[in-house]
Amino acid sequence: MRLLLRPLPWPELTAETADSVEVALGWASADGRLDGRVTAYRLNVDDEIAWRDGRYINIAKTETDGVEAEGRAALGGGFDLTLAYAWTDARDGTTDARLLRVPEHAGSATLGWSGDRLSGALTVRAEGDMDDSGGVRDGFVTANLNAAYALTDNVVLTARVENLADERYQQVLGYGEPGRTGYLGIRLRY
Repeated sequence: MRLLLRPLPWPELTAETADSVEVALGWASADGRLDGRVTAYRLNVDDEIAWRDGRYINIAKTETDGVEAEGRAALGGGFDLTLAYAWTDARDGTTDARLLRVPEHAGSATLGWSGDRLSGALTVRAEGDMDDSGGVRDGFVTANLNAAYALTDNVVLTARVENLADERYQQVLGYGEPGRTGYLGIRLRY
């Protein structure tokens, strides 16, 4: 006889419901060398499910306002630059307290290069301080480097180094991220 154990549901939880609105403006230069987009949004969630104090709970109402901006520029010689930024104001609709694990500021910059067979990119990513259970998680800046080399149209060698400067940082308070880490791979297309 085989006994199958399944976790019990959280009977006190209520399903989330949400409504949202967003407005976006995008543009591109006539020569295709520049493009961008700005999006503003509002998200309202009733009974949002969140993890607090070692268990799941419902937050009666949450309200998130945000603005996201992204732009790309072709620099010539195979180089391009992409910049992205997000401002997020996520709050408990009842207490007006900031929601946990939602940084107010986040952004990235990617310098990419593409040749006939070889391509690569350097990405620098940053997040501001963030409220978390147990305190405030410090903001961080980290960088990743990746490259790809096409052996054939169907076989590509890939390499990636994450946390290039070997920074000590946390995405979530109390859970440190690995130091500098490298990956090698093969991508096959059929």
